[in-house]
Amino acid sequence: MKTLRRITVSLALLLPLASSYAEGIAPNTDGIFQAGEWKYQLLVLRQGTSEQQTIGQLSFRGKEVNGGPFFRIVTDLGHFMWSPFACEAARCGWYRIDPTKLYSRWTIVKIDESEPGPIWHPVEAKAP
Repeated sequence: MKTLRRITVSLALLLPLASSYAEGIAPNTDGIFQAGEWKYQLLVLRQGTSEQQTIGQLSFRGKEVNGGPFFRIVTDLGHFMWSPFACEAARCGWYRIDPTKLYSRWTIVKIDESEPGPIWHPVEAKAP
């Protein structure tokens, strides 16, 4: 719990570093990136060591986007997948992916814009 609190505080400290462009989200660089109504916050812990961890958070219209197993979402910032929070994991939360790469398991999700409350809970996107 202390680690999660420390991560939340660290993400809040990154707010002044906000960037207004979608391109150039480096996977190993702290920062806040924005495009349209989307915001992506990336925190890198123990950077450059064998214990490096990246923690990513997505927001849409000022509300955090909650993740789930194998969730994949398309945003104005690019394509992202969800990795569950685990203390030993190299990456946690949302991370940017190459949309042309094949992934073994995933579920395309979207934001249900009718949902009230402080957090978005994505729903499975139906095929066109």
